Amino acid sequence: MLSQHVLLEEIFLDDIDLNNEYFRVSKKVPIDNLARSIKNFGVIDPPLILRRNKTHTVIFGHNRIRCLRETGAAKIIARTVDELNEELYLDYIILKNYRKEIGTAGKFRTLFILKDHFKIYDARLAEIATKILGLSEDLLTEMDSFFRLPPVMLDYLDTKDIHARIMRSLLALPAEYLRLISGWLGHCMFTASSFREMVTLMADIYRRDGTSTMSAIAKNPHDHRFTEEEIIRALFEVRYPEYSTLKAKAEEIVRSLSQKCITVSYPEYFEGDHIDIILRAGKGERIQSLKKKFNDMDEGRFNELISLL
Repeated sequence: MLSQHVLLEEIFLDDIDLNNEYFRVSKKVPIDNLARSIKNFGVIDPPLILRRNKTHTVIFGHNRIRCLRETGAAKIIARTVDELNEELYLDYIILKNYRKEIGTAGKFRTLFILKDHFKIYDARLAEIATKILGLSEDLLTEMDSFFRLPPVMLDYLDTKDIHARIMRSLLALPAEYLRLISGWLGHCMFTASSFREMVTLMADIYRRDGTSTMSAIAKNPHDHRFTEEEIIRALFEVRYPEYSTLKAKAEEIVRSLSQKCITVSYPEYFEGDHIDIILRAGKGERIQSLKKKFNDMDEGRFNELISLL
């Protein structure tokens, strides 16, 4: 590492342009966690700073410098260079990627910097994308679309490892769908698997209906009570209209079969080959009584529920 001449020196924070985040690629980290680490151990890995005549530019270390500024520090020990070359930049990128400090948004941002600042294009850029960043080469053509995503979505994508297939589906969605997803992300922290399911369902809906079913899926995204599970369920009902009919029928059968001591349930989305029957026995109740209650269940309705699977 450090493939060009780098100095280690003390820099005043006031001499650093903290508003310039052109080179920022790392995931945002909770300031409290970072502050505790710096308080206990100091800044273990000094930031890399590009020296300028008036204000210096941060290349790597935005989180550390932001944390020090908020804790009232005046100076920081940093690595400094008078100019930045491609080899040194990629040395840092390789290390950050190995440490999983760069998310999906950061990887796209890295590619933008390589094109815009270092003038790297075509085959060389594709090689870096695939061999160093682990991105699919065909995603290079989607770079402009990626940076048009809403900020809340970019922040989310930076925290997750999203498969290239899901990224392509996401970037193919219209702006109306992306705004809807952003609204949901603002109030629900989707797991990666739920996000994948959401994008897959919306891509299927868009291919089939365009934007004509927007009103059906536009559950109020600003309602804090709207959960991740409810969003997926609402999308599933739009993607598979027959599901709503089956669900209503199944619920009606379950109500007719369930009693005070018997609970009947079926697998969500009817994905399974069995239903569950819970038989509750009260204190002092005899097995004969339980058998009678079970035998009193409507056999026709029971078979009807099984047939829905």
